[in-house]
Amino acid sequence: MDMQTKSLSEAAAPAGDDCASIPKLAGSPADQLVSMLGLGFPVLAEMSMTAMARHYGLRRLDFKTLVCISVLEPLPTGHLVNILGISPGSVTAILNRLEERRLIRRDRSLRDRREVSLCMGGDGGFDLVFPEHATAALQGALAERDPKEVRSLLDLLSDCLQALRNQDKP
Repeated sequence: MDMQTKSLSEAAAPAGDDCASIPKLAGSPADQLVSMLGLGFPVLAEMSMTAMARHYGLRRLDFKTLVCISVLEPLPTGHLVNILGISPGSVTAILNRLEERRLIRRDRSLRDRREVSLCMGGDGGFDLVFPEHATAALQGALAERDPKEVRSLLDLLSDCLQALRNQDKP
Protein backbone atom coordinates (compact mmCIF):
# COMPACT_ATOMS: atom_id res chain seq x y z
CA MET A 1 0.00 0.00 0.00
CA ASP A 2 1.43 3.39 -0.93
CA MET A 3 1.72 6.48 1.25
CA GLN A 4 -1.14 8.17 -0.65
CA THR A 5 -3.67 5.73 0.80
CA LYS A 6 -5.71 7.34 3.57
CA SER A 7 -6.20 5.56 6.84
CA LEU A 8 -9.38 3.54 6.99
CA SER A 9 -10.87 6.01 9.48
CA GLU A 10 -10.17 8.99 7.22
CA ALA A 11 -11.46 7.24 4.12
CA ALA A 12 -14.73 6.08 5.67
CA ALA A 13 -15.53 9.23 7.63
CA PRO A 14 -18.09 11.45 5.90
CA ALA A 15 -17.01 14.94 4.99
CA GLY A 16 -18.53 17.65 7.14
CA ASP A 17 -21.81 16.96 8.85
CA ASP A 18 -23.28 14.75 6.11
CA CYS A 19 -24.90 12.35 8.58
CA ALA A 20 -27.11 15.14 9.91
CA SER A 21 -28.82 15.30 6.51
CA ILE A 22 -30.10 11.72 6.70
CA PRO A 23 -33.89 12.14 6.86
CA LYS A 24 -36.01 10.65 9.61
CA LEU A 25 -38.02 7.69 8.38
CA ALA A 26 -41.81 7.75 8.30
CA GLY A 27 -44.33 5.02 8.78
CA SER A 28 -44.72 2.21 11.26
CA PRO A 29 -41.66 0.85 13.08
CA ALA A 30 -41.73 -2.17 10.74
CA ASP A 31 -41.81 0.14 7.68
CA GLN A 32 -38.93 2.15 9.13
CA LEU A 33 -36.90 -1.00 9.75
CA VAL A 34 -37.50 -2.23 6.20
CA SER A 35 -36.35 1.17 4.87
CA MET A 36 -33.24 1.09 7.02
CA LEU A 37 -32.34 -2.47 6.02
CA GLY A 38 -33.28 -2.01 2.37
CA LEU A 39 -31.99 1.48 1.66
CA GLY A 40 -30.04 3.10 4.48
CA PHE A 41 -27.67 0.33 5.43
CA PRO A 42 -26.78 -0.61 1.82
CA VAL A 43 -25.70 2.98 1.09
CA LEU A 44 -23.55 3.08 4.21
CA ALA A 45 -22.19 -0.39 3.39
CA GLU A 46 -21.15 0.80 -0.07
CA MET A 47 -19.32 3.76 1.46
CA SER A 48 -17.59 1.43 3.90
CA MET A 49 -16.73 -1.05 1.14
CA THR A 50 -15.02 1.68 -0.90
CA ALA A 51 -12.98 2.81 2.09
CA MET A 52 -12.02 -0.73 3.04
CA ALA A 53 -10.98 -1.57 -0.53
CA ARG A 54 -8.63 1.42 -0.47
CA HIS A 55 -7.32 0.37 2.94
CA TYR A 56 -6.48 -3.13 1.71
CA GLY A 57 -5.02 -1.88 -1.56
CA LEU A 58 -7.60 -3.65 -3.70
CA ARG A 59 -9.83 -2.51 -6.48
CA ARG A 60 -13.32 -1.86 -5.18
CA LEU A 61 -14.97 -4.66 -7.17
CA ASP A 62 -12.17 -7.07 -6.22
CA PHE A 63 -12.80 -6.27 -2.56
CA LYS A 64 -16.57 -6.62 -2.98
CA THR A 65 -15.95 -10.03 -4.56
CA LEU A 66 -13.74 -11.03 -1.65
CA VAL A 67 -16.41 -10.00 0.85
CA CYS A 68 -19.07 -11.98 -1.07
CA ILE A 69 -16.87 -15.07 -0.99
CA SER A 70 -16.07 -14.67 2.71
CA VAL A 71 -19.76 -14.33 3.65
CA LEU A 72 -21.19 -16.96 1.30
CA GLU A 73 -18.41 -19.55 0.98
CA PRO A 74 -18.39 -21.99 -0.55
CA LEU A 75 -19.80 -19.81 -3.32
CA PRO A 76 -20.44 -21.30 -6.78
CA THR A 77 -18.82 -19.17 -9.46
CA GLY A 78 -22.10 -18.82 -11.35
CA HIS A 79 -23.80 -17.37 -8.28
CA LEU A 80 -21.05 -14.78 -7.97
CA VAL A 81 -21.71 -13.67 -11.56
CA ASN A 82 -25.38 -13.14 -10.62
CA ILE A 83 -24.56 -11.33 -7.36
CA LEU A 84 -22.12 -8.89 -8.95
CA GLY A 85 -24.20 -8.41 -12.11
CA ILE A 86 -21.16 -8.37 -14.39
CA SER A 87 -20.04 -10.60 -17.22
CA PRO A 88 -18.50 -14.02 -16.56
CA GLY A 89 -15.30 -12.78 -18.22
CA SER A 90 -15.04 -9.85 -15.81
CA VAL A 91 -15.62 -12.18 -12.85
CA THR A 92 -12.89 -14.49 -14.15
CA ALA A 93 -10.44 -11.57 -14.35
CA ILE A 94 -11.27 -10.55 -10.76
CA LEU A 95 -10.92 -14.14 -9.53
CA ASN A 96 -7.59 -14.48 -11.31
CA ARG A 97 -6.26 -11.37 -9.52
CA LEU A 98 -7.51 -12.58 -6.12
CA GLU A 99 -6.19 -16.10 -6.70
CA GLU A 100 -2.82 -14.72 -7.82
CA ARG A 101 -2.57 -12.94 -4.45
CA ARG A 102 -3.62 -16.23 -2.76
CA LEU A 103 -6.66 -14.56 -1.21
CA ILE A 104 -9.10 -17.11 -2.61
CA ARG A 105 -9.04 -20.58 -4.02
CA ARG A 106 -11.21 -22.37 -6.56
CA ASP A 107 -12.38 -25.82 -5.54
CA ARG A 108 -13.77 -28.21 -8.12
CA SER A 109 -16.70 -30.40 -7.16
CA LEU A 110 -15.84 -34.07 -6.77
CA ARG A 111 -19.25 -34.99 -8.25
CA ASP A 112 -19.06 -32.69 -11.27
CA ARG A 113 -15.65 -31.33 -12.22
CA ARG A 114 -17.33 -28.51 -14.20
CA GLU A 115 -18.67 -27.01 -10.95
CA VAL A 116 -16.30 -24.62 -9.21
CA SER A 117 -16.84 -23.19 -5.73
CA LEU A 118 -14.96 -20.22 -4.37
CA CYS A 119 -13.49 -20.14 -0.88
CA MET A 120 -11.26 -17.81 1.07
CA GLY A 121 -7.96 -19.38 0.77
CA GLY A 122 -4.41 -19.98 0.58
CA ASP A 123 -1.71 -18.38 2.57
CA GLY A 124 -2.31 -14.86 1.33
CA GLY A 125 -2.31 -13.67 4.92
CA PHE A 126 -5.50 -11.70 4.40
CA ASP A 127 -7.96 -11.18 7.22
CA LEU A 128 -11.14 -9.19 6.62
CA VAL A 129 -11.55 -6.80 9.51
CA PHE A 130 -14.38 -4.33 9.98
CA PRO A 131 -13.03 -0.77 10.45
CA GLU A 132 -11.99 -0.09 14.04
CA HIS A 133 -13.86 3.22 14.32
CA ALA A 134 -17.07 1.65 13.02
CA THR A 135 -16.71 -1.32 15.37
CA ALA A 136 -16.24 1.05 18.31
CA ALA A 137 -19.27 3.14 17.32
CA LEU A 138 -21.50 0.06 17.02
CA GLN A 139 -20.23 -1.41 20.27
CA GLY A 140 -20.91 1.91 21.98
CA ALA A 141 -24.48 1.98 20.72
CA LEU A 142 -25.04 -1.62 21.78
CA ALA A 143 -23.47 -1.08 25.22
CA GLU A 144 -26.34 1.27 26.05
CA ARG A 145 -28.85 -1.54 25.52
CA ASP A 146 -29.94 -4.33 27.81
CA PRO A 147 -28.20 -7.63 26.86
CA LYS A 148 -31.62 -9.25 26.25
CA GLU A 149 -32.49 -6.44 23.85
CA VAL A 150 -29.19 -6.93 22.01
CA ARG A 151 -29.92 -10.67 21.75
CA SER A 152 -33.40 -9.93 20.35
CA LEU A 153 -31.87 -7.53 17.84
CA LEU A 154 -29.33 -10.15 16.82
CA ASP A 155 -32.11 -12.70 16.31
CA LEU A 156 -34.18 -10.21 14.29
CA LEU A 157 -31.28 -9.19 12.05
CA SER A 158 -30.30 -12.84 11.55
CA ASP A 159 -33.85 -13.63 10.45
CA CYS A 160 -33.86 -10.60 8.11
CA LEU A 161 -30.54 -11.58 6.55
CA GLN A 162 -31.74 -15.14 6.07
CA ALA A 163 -34.95 -13.88 4.42
CA LEU A 164 -32.95 -11.66 2.06
CA ARG A 165 -30.47 -14.43 1.32
CA ASN A 166 -33.29 -16.84 0.42
CA GLN A 167 -35.21 -14.53 -1.88
CA ASP A 168 -35.51 -15.72 -5.45
CA LYS A 169 -35.77 -12.37 -7.18
CA PRO A 170 -34.68 -8.81 -6.39
